[in-house]
Amino acid sequence: MEELERLRRENEDLRQQVRALRQIVVDMSKDAPSSSSDSAGWQFLKSLTTKQHCVLQMLMGGQGGPEIAERLDVSENTARAHIKVLMAKAEVSKRAELAVLATKAMDSMGSEEYQKLTGIPKTWHQDFKKPDPLARLYAPTKKAEWERRVAKNK
Repeated sequence: MEELERLRRENEDLRQQVRALRQIVVDMSKDAPSSSSDSAGWQFLKSLTTKQHCVLQMLMGGQGGPEIAERLDVSENTARAHIKVLMAKAEVSKRAELAVLATKAMDSMGSEEYQKLTGIPKTWHQDFKKPDPLARLYAPTKKAEWERRVAKNK
């Protein structure tokens, strides 16, 4: 029992260290000179769904797969799949690179412009409350999910 508790504490310490490192990368990206990749970053943001923007914001905020899964009420595998899709769309191989690209792109975009594009505010991950009043934008209803599955099987 003590061993399990020790492992839990170590796990939480490691998660905090990862969050801190992610924040350092994000902070460094803000100081980096902007380049022509800003338009590529904007195109990347434009290509995402609302749910993908939610996942991206949480990644930028230093949250990992388990926290994303819990907040979006999905499995950890689904959260990891969302992250992999984001990395593929951004054409990066590391989450930190994804955070840097997204931070630069979002910094070059005004709050109203971002909300108009995505349907959620830039600060969604910081202002999150349960139940989320914006959940209808990213969480499919059971009926919508059922209709999608039926259409897929036709």
